[in-house]
Amino acid sequence: MWYLMFAVSAASYHKRTRAAGSGRKRKAMTEYYYPVDDAIVYFTNRIGTETNAAYAKRLTASHPNVAALIEKVLAPSLELEKKLDARFHELDPECEFFFGLDRSIGGESQPLSNAAWLLLGYRAGLREEETDLDAIIARRLALTQEERDRLFLSYLFDLEDEGAPSLAGRAGEDGLVTAAVAQSGVNSLTRIKLIELSSRFEEHILRLGEILRPAVKIIIENADIYERAVSRQLAELASYGDLAAYMRAKHGFELSAGGRHVPHISVLAPHTVNIRDGIYGNMDVYLGVGVNELAELLYSGRDSDRLASVFKLLSDQTRLEMLQAISRRPMYGLELAEAFSVTAPTVSYHMTKLVMSGLAESYFEGGKSYFKANMENLSVLRRNFDSFFGLRREKSYPAEGARERNGASAE
Repeated sequence: MWYLMFAVSAASYHKRTRAAGSGRKRKAMTEYYYPVDDAIVYFTNRIGTETNAAYAKRLTASHPNVAALIEKVLAPSLELEKKLDARFHELDPECEFFFGLDRSIGGESQPLSNAAWLLLGYRAGLREEETDLDAIIARRLALTQEERDRLFLSYLFDLEDEGAPSLAGRAGEDGLVTAAVAQSGVNSLTRIKLIELSSRFEEHILRLGEILRPAVKIIIENADIYERAVSRQLAELASYGDLAAYMRAKHGFELSAGGRHVPHISVLAPHTVNIRDGIYGNMDVYLGVGVNELAELLYSGRDSDRLASVFKLLSDQTRLEMLQAISRRPMYGLELAEAFSVTAPTVSYHMTKLVMSGLAESYFEGGKSYFKANMENLSVLRRNFDSFFGLRREKSYPAEGARERNGASAE
């Protein structure tokens, strides 16, 4: 659901080919490869200055002991990004509108402000599994007003949640999206952007397609890079034999039983795991090609890295207090939003980070996404903290009556 933002793939894949515009056959593609999504990732990374080149440079500087291995894991992502950079020396000014992440009052990036994901992402409910950008655009333009409204509503609310607004039943009414945006509580910048996207839907779809088209073409033409990168991830997924088991063991996500999860694999977001709500409740699951290997490399024998990342994670007061709340009892997304007077995207942002760090877990029950603290990992964190600083816990003694029964001295 919208509570989780951030990717998974299945254990097997088949190849498909399509004719390229040049007359050459497109290189073999796998059914879980979405070039349009990776093109969106590319521009978003460029706008946010979080490119893979910058990421690799930062990691190798902070982890010199495994720098060569990090470069090896990220090599396919860097290679594909370099080919795109050669084409896009400068970005179209409109990229900021489509791919930028606005800042909320609290300073966090608002995921809702990424217009490209709203317009062309979240395709699970539409069953868009092809690599053809023009086909996706055509299907988006063919949406009825009611379907467009539900697209925006599913982006703002969990429509299956019993506490969700009754707006969903009014899809198609004039001014519904404007009313929904106002009710969602998103910040003013995002509010203006969403209303703009809704009122000029077709125009923005077509303009976004123009920006993405050359990037998608480059990604498809270099499908061999993707296939080399994805083989490692598919092998690991296959070792678990089940998507749900893989997600539970590797990433702490409990996928809903019987749910339809549309898998994607990303080359240009190699370190990312995302689970995002598709239209009408279907789940898009994204997995970066290097996410597991990178996690093992970064934490291998480096207690300081692990502790530093946790300290940074919990330096946000809202996130810390949310973790405290779910350590007392499981809570679902709207509960947390109401308890902390924040928006649904803010809950999603914080919970994703906690789940990805292993400090929290997520599971689905009764149509809701619940979150609970991972008490076992919190205990491990405490032991690691004590060990790192050479602290010894005070020895606990049995109650006084028990000491007497056991013949223990009070001295």
